[in-house]
Amino acid sequence: MYDRAQDDLPRFNFKPSWTFGYLMALGTAALFFGVSFVAYSYGAVPPIVSGSIGVAFAICAGLSAIMLVLGGGGMASLPYFLIGAGLFYGMGTYFSVTVTRSSLFFTEGQQWQMLPQVNLVNALAIFCAVLSAGVICARRPKGAEDMPTMAQRLETMKVLLTPALALGLFVAGIQWITFPVIKNAMFASTISLLVSVPIFALFLSGSLWSESTRGQRATAVLLFFLVAIEGLLSASKLTTIMPILGFSFGLWIGERHRFFAVIMAALTIWLYIAMLSSFVPQIRGHVMYDPVNNSVTERALIISDIVSSLEERAVEATEKGTFARFSPTQFSAHFIASYDNNFPGDSLDNFLVVLVPRLLWPEKPIINPGQQFDTMWRDYEFMSSLAIGFPAEAYWNGGWHMVALVGLYIGLMVGWFSRKWFLFRRDGWVHGGVFFMSPLLVKSSIWVEANIVGAYIGGWVKYMLVILAIDYSIRAIIYLRKRFSEEFDDPLPVDMTPRAIGT
Repeated sequence: MYDRAQDDLPRFNFKPSWTFGYLMALGTAALFFGVSFVAYSYGAVPPIVSGSIGVAFAICAGLSAIMLVLGGGGMASLPYFLIGAGLFYGMGTYFSVTVTRSSLFFTEGQQWQMLPQVNLVNALAIFCAVLSAGVICARRPKGAEDMPTMAQRLETMKVLLTPALALGLFVAGIQWITFPVIKNAMFASTISLLVSVPIFALFLSGSLWSESTRGQRATAVLLFFLVAIEGLLSASKLTTIMPILGFSFGLWIGERHRFFAVIMAALTIWLYIAMLSSFVPQIRGHVMYDPVNNSVTERALIISDIVSSLEERAVEATEKGTFARFSPTQFSAHFIASYDNNFPGDSLDNFLVVLVPRLLWPEKPIINPGQQFDTMWRDYEFMSSLAIGFPAEAYWNGGWHMVALVGLYIGLMVGWFSRKWFLFRRDGWVHGGVFFMSPLLVKSSIWVEANIVGAYIGGWVKYMLVILAIDYSIRAIIYLRKRFSEEFDDPLPVDMTPRAIGT
């Protein structure tokens, strides 16, 4: 029997929104900062307490990121920045306490004294970043009710899929020919602008998978393996997993295969944690490994030798702690203490140098702060890409105020990239630059342990300029096509007025 009282019951029809997700993220960052400040005020706290604060932040940051993605931010930068911050600066603190044999690198006494300060430095940087991102993207730009879906927008990209795959194969071929590194700095700088092309081609293939032909799918699979295998031979974890991530992002954006997109993303996480995080360092530590002069054959022999002794090496990796790779905490503590002991850093001094294109300055020095970090950390003078995390690097260069400034800058850039994504979703291809760059933006947003000058100043400013260049190029093409169409459709200016004979 119908019960009229049911109409009076409250109904919960919660729909995830970007604004709610942002407020959740801001609250998480503020809570992380507040709790870290309380712990820091005690002077010394048990390491597990600091680690638990990090875990709580990581969980809340992850939930906020999910809310932002479901609120329409599929390829916006902010949710992925939160995921990276939660992983490296939340779980990373916990791993520094719990990972097996961690005391070899970060003694318990150091953990009592330094972990509260490390947490506070990280929390201040993240809070400032989330706060300033909200200045630009706290609310997503509103679109019309009949705004096209992402799948409908992608219909116009079908014509570009084959050229994108062809260009992706060309760039991948150059990377194989010049393996392992391009020694000419000018050529390397030029090619670096094209490195994202294969990943974008796979991203586009995923988003158009249902509409692509068998030939296009076969080409995408070939490109997938070329990039992934080259990444493994190059001993680069990110290069190895980016084909999977790029393709899974495309499946998600295409809206028709989102279940498989989630499965592939989960597979990527498993591949990184269970295999690459321990396997790739073994390649770099092999006696035959030469980062500059190894051939493809030599790298293949190195991998074969590692695989043949995989069981023995797995035991060794377990003793060292697989999850230690996600923890820059011990490095952060060392450089924070260095500043406090009146040994500040200078890794930010080259922030203007990195903005000058190598085309205009062929002799521009190669900026590799990772080498400087590793030399100070353990007197390691060989090639290194050690990262200490942008909060600790900022503190090392200028203390608390520099942490806040760097956090505000990073947040503004993350907010700008995120807003561009929503402008693209609303207005279409006049803001298409962010679509072309989105796989690269997501990767750099997640990998928050990168150095400030190279990644967040040189890299992100370059991405911003490329996005704007693509936007204005698309607008110019649209304008010229419209102008040409109008001129072509106009009637010929022929005077059809009757005239009298003889006049």
